[in-house]
Amino acid sequence: MAPSEETKFQVLDDSLQKSEPLTMEELETWAAAGRLHPTTWIWNCGTRTWKLAGEFPKLAPHIQAGPTPQDGGKFCPPIFGPLPSPSARHRWQAGPTSPLAITAFLCGIASLWIGPIAWLAIGLGHFAQWRFRHTPPVVGGFTLALYGLWLGYLSVSLLLFRLWLDRPVP
Repeated sequence: MAPSEETKFQVLDDSLQKSEPLTMEELETWAAAGRLHPTTWIWNCGTRTWKLAGEFPKLAPHIQAGPTPQDGGKFCPPIFGPLPSPSARHRWQAGPTSPLAITAFLCGIASLWIGPIAWLAIGLGHFAQWRFRHTPPVVGGFTLALYGLWLGYLSVSLLLFRLWLDRPVP
């Protein structure tokens, strides 16, 4: 990124809609106006990562503590614990389980009996993992997609082993 370019940010609102790209100064005015809370998700266009608004040191003095959902809302980690680390955030169960992860897992199980479905399990599992890493945590199922991947790779390994056993011996 060139030094003259300014990093842009996008805010994810409660209806899962992204805002237009904003600068840090515009985010500070949003925070001062009460439009941002510590649990609001912000996309950094420069680093291509999601962070909570409370994790930005420049925004902290401007953010007013808003109402925190007591019912374990979709975008708020438990109020009695610390924020999840950035490396563990993609595994945090935030909402309903992703249909993509469920499909990858079911294809992984089916691939133990129908070998070629393993390629579908592997493809869907990798796509689900990519989606978890590049979108805010509004759906869960990271581990389910991982199990689908493992089962797919296990099926491919078993299929190759079976082909190796059935080879003609000279």
